[in-house]
Amino acid sequence: MAAANVTVPDVPYSDIYAAKEFLAALPQKCLLHLANSSSVRIANLFPLNKNIEVYCNRGTNGIDGSLSALIGQANAYDGLAFLLIGDLSFFYDMNGLWNNFVGNNVRILLNNNEGAAIFHYSYGENKIKTINQHIAAEHFSTAKGWVESRGFTYLSARNEDEFKRNLKIFVSEKQTDRPIFFEVFTKKDEDASLLHSCYDSNKDQSLKAKAKRLVGSVLSPEQVSKVKKFLK
Repeated sequence: MAAANVTVPDVPYSDIYAAKEFLAALPQKCLLHLANSSSVRIANLFPLNKNIEVYCNRGTNGIDGSLSALIGQANAYDGLAFLLIGDLSFFYDMNGLWNNFVGNNVRILLNNNEGAAIFHYSYGENKIKTINQHIAAEHFSTAKGWVESRGFTYLSARNEDEFKRNLKIFVSEKQTDRPIFFEVFTKKDEDASLLHSCYDSNKDQSLKAKAKRLVGSVLSPEQVSKVKKFLK
């Protein structure tokens, strides 16, 4: 599922880190639903076992319905059903948990960076001072109370150690008597900056590769060898 020819550098604790570790730890056979839209973009950076069934909400690029879709899928699926979702998508569709058909096979990972990080990626406070107030929909909410009232086992992480410890519980194939919800708290501006670093790194590598191909198409092998010795 990973995007072609994309190399993701090691990243510190962030939404990218959480997605990378989560996807790598998934059981070899399960259902994975990706919410719109950062969840899809980030997940597409990493490889995934071919036995995992992958679905996503894209539609007209809206955030509605991701949670509800997963709950319906999980109800008709025999194995573990995972959802990777961002905070705005979750809170928009949180009433998807308000029904009597949420199975114990449901596992939801919420990347909560308190707003829409994608707008910090595209613009940021340097360009738009009021981005959090008017565009990124900044908030300071948590899903804890709601999901616990709906019968979920609640896990959370605010750093790498907490994430690693609770990830093992979250992806365990051991049968549980309750669905599991894992809320991962990060910072949207830091997440956006790291995503820029990932894409910029690959742009640089792509330009170097194109330059090598261009030189190779113009110069003979002997001339290329001379250029390399000169540059040393």
